[in-house]
Amino acid sequence: MDHEGAQCKLVVDERSSSRLVPRRSSTGSCNAQSFILQVLRTAELFRNAAEAGPLDIVKLCKGDKVLNISTNLPANTPDSPYVLQIVGAHPASSGVIEAEVLWALERRVAALERQLREHQEALYATPTLALRELKRQVDSFKNKLEHNDHLSWLSFYKQLPEPLYADSCRRLQYRRKSDSMKRKVREKFLNMW
Repeated sequence: MDHEGAQCKLVVDERSSSRLVPRRSSTGSCNAQSFILQVLRTAELFRNAAEAGPLDIVKLCKGDKVLNISTNLPANTPDSPYVLQIVGAHPASSGVIEAEVLWALERRVAALERQLREHQEALYATPTLALRELKRQVDSFKNKLEHNDHLSWLSFYKQLPEPLYADSCRRLQYRRKSDSMKRKVREKFLNMW
């Protein structure tokens, strides 16, 4: 069937403004497949003229009226020319990021980097609760080791009684090394460091 005698109109679908939907008029019928191909070729021609991508929304106006892009579009005149506009441009169709968008993205990334740096500095500056508890325990253990009173239970420090001049004390003095021997041992010890 040929669609030449039929009046076919195109409307823009409300759900997707870039999709064209053919409608049949009551006076005739259209061969839908060939008609859609012609409409798509015409729409592609207008997209190329407007330098629009396949995902962009193109609008054809004559004065204040919006016209449907179809094969039955009357010719324009110098007095009333058609105006072809890209109403909605899909960002991916152009392939180029605009300077404003790029500048906004750079500002957002810089702000995120600054926040991340501040967060990391704050995290490293204040120790966590577990680290503070561990430090407290180490300090407590260090204090116990440094004070004499706490060493007696470990047998590291023994308080000797006052020397009594008795036979037992004399035997202890006999076992002790002489002062010269003590001095030599001390000098060797200091030379090690």
